[in-house]
Amino acid sequence: MAEDNLVLDTNIFMEDCSCLLEDLKDYKLILSSVVLEELDHLKNDEVRGYKARNGLRFIDKNLDKFNFIIHNQITTINGMDERKNDNLILDLAAQMKCSICTNDRAIKIKAKLLGIPYVELQNKNTDIYKGYKEVTMEDIELAWWYESEIKVNKWDLLPNEYLVIKDEAGEICDKQKWTENGFVPVKYKTIENKFTGKIKPRNMQQELLFDMLQDDNSKIKLTTGSFGTGKDFTMLSDALNKIERGKYNKIIWIRNTWGVKNSKDIGFLPGNSMEKLMPYAMVLSDIVGGQYGMEYLLNNQQLELQHLSTIRGRNFNNAILYCTEAENLTKEHIQIILSRLGQNSCLYINGDYKQSDDKLFESNSGINCMIDKLKGNPLFGYVELKKTERSKVANLASLLD
Repeated sequence: MAEDNLVLDTNIFMEDCSCLLEDLKDYKLILSSVVLEELDHLKNDEVRGYKARNGLRFIDKNLDKFNFIIHNQITTINGMDERKNDNLILDLAAQMKCSICTNDRAIKIKAKLLGIPYVELQNKNTDIYKGYKEVTMEDIELAWWYESEIKVNKWDLLPNEYLVIKDEAGEICDKQKWTENGFVPVKYKTIENKFTGKIKPRNMQQELLFDMLQDDNSKIKLTTGSFGTGKDFTMLSDALNKIERGKYNKIIWIRNTWGVKNSKDIGFLPGNSMEKLMPYAMVLSDIVGGQYGMEYLLNNQQLELQHLSTIRGRNFNNAILYCTEAENLTKEHIQIILSRLGQNSCLYINGDYKQSDDKLFESNSGINCMIDKLKGNPLFGYVELKKTERSKVANLASLLD
């Protein structure tokens, strides 16, 4: 048997192909004419056409990596219906006495019955949820997109997941959000409050974050990203805007200072609980203009500082629960915070995976659990931020990774 040859099934090219060549680097890849014909037929399908065109685009860019074979009739497996593409692809593998690469259940069953070895290709990108997907459309696809009255979710987007559409030159043409009622365009307003003034998004991910924060339908709003991406500045600016407009009464700022299980006690610091929390709340101070801004919000009962260990049993109504440094929270911590949300309250939460301060939070990550369990829930919104916007100097920190 030619162990190094591998016949590829059509469905392999209907998924993310980015890891295909690397994962199959030990094989000589056999591309049947049947696969190209099937992809060519599917490219005009309303639902699957986008995936088929992406598959053809991938093949075109990597022609030298495939051995092309014309195969349009059954020659080895007797009794199989050669009108079915699956059977023709299986027959080619049998003729070449090699394995077939497929994720299709029916083909795998047939391969077992026929004694043809098969290889499954694991799509490594399927579980990476960023809150948005970026897709590239050709001119004709863009025309169909804009002309369609009812836009079909061809990309398996979850509720509240964004779609960023680019043209072939890589320019962003459109940004939409998939909801229970279909696609809605990304719309956001400038955020304004007396402390930060007017702020606008600086990049595409921040535009999605602005839209997510201003969507009243999502009550749990999560963003992640490295230092300087604008997590706290954007979230707190929006929270302050809503407090000033009377949409909520106060911000409940919650921090695990690193008592609930696995939460470090703050008793070693001098002063009362408020004074003990103040050193950890300086991120708020930086945004509201320093000590006087903090005192103004505290004195006007628009801000309340809470340590994680003190919120069990509390019920917060008409408030924004604001949780920063969430990389230092376990699943149990997140559950406690979520269970404190009362009437007309919501949760703003952010974190940076790279800055987790203990191995415990790496093995039991609360924000990872949130994304995994809540993605697709209409009450949950999430956007991953990528670009550091703090300063060119601050961005140098990433070079030390």
